[in-house]
Amino acid sequence: MKKKILIVEDNPDLLNLLQLLHKNPYDTIQAMNGKEAVESANAGMLVLILMDILIPEIDGIEAPRLIRKNPKTRSIPILAVTAVNNTKTKEACLKGGCNDYILKPFTPGGIH
Repeated sequence: MKKKILIVEDNPDLLNLLQLLHKNPYDTIQAMNGKEAVESANAGMLVLILMDILIPEIDGIEAPRLIRKNPKTRSIPILAVTAVNNTKTKEACLKGGCNDYILKPFTPGGIH
C-alpha cells in the first residue's frame, strides 16, 4: 500500500496542483475544510498533512491542535501552506501543532 499525504485546501486550483504529489510513492487524499481534515487524519495512515490555514468549518490553526490531541495522529508531520505572511500567523501555526510553515503562491521554480 502506498503512503498517503492529506492535502487540506479549499482552493480547487491549488488542490489540483498539490495533488501532483500522488505520483509514486504517494497517494493523496483531500479535505476541503478543517473538519474533514481531522476526520481524514483519524481514518487513515498518513505520512504528511499539507494544511491550508484559511479554510472553512475548523481553521488550519485549530485543526492541527485537534489532530495532535489524538495519540494515533499526534506524530504525523503537518506543514502549514498559506498565503498569510506574518509573524503572528506563523507563530500561531507552530504553536497549534504545525511542524513548519511555507508560503503560497508556488511557482515552477520553487516556493515563494
